[in-house]
Amino acid sequence: MKINEEAGKPRWTIEERLSRVIAAGVGMSIGVCVLGTGDFLRSHMGRVRDFGVFTPETQELKGFIESWYAAMGGDARAMMQIGLWLLILTPVARVCAAAVLFGIRRENVFVLASLAVLAMMCLGLSGLVR
Repeated sequence: MKINEEAGKPRWTIEERLSRVIAAGVGMSIGVCVLGTGDFLRSHMGRVRDFGVFTPETQELKGFIESWYAAMGGDARAMMQIGLWLLILTPVARVCAAAVLFGIRRENVFVLASLAVLAMMCLGLSGLVR
């Protein structure tokens, strides 16, 4: 972190700000996953699973919205899944932050590059492209 001599306030570079976005996303993901895992283990203590038989996940946890509502209702599996969604969406948040920070600095080429990367990421996450 660099100190702005004029105002005495901290002034972070773009790289430092973007690294904070990544750290915050990973930290939130870890926190939600740990809470969900702890709740899941507490509620399933003593049960023996048969790993020889595959049982697919129920339809209620197939998407983000369904998982979100289930997690808000206290479903531990949904909380773990939301934690993984947060981890997946962390790079998307970083690219959005990069576009905003480059826009503030009026670096239009980098804004366009960031928006192009964001469009490709969103297209890939939407499932429209396989």
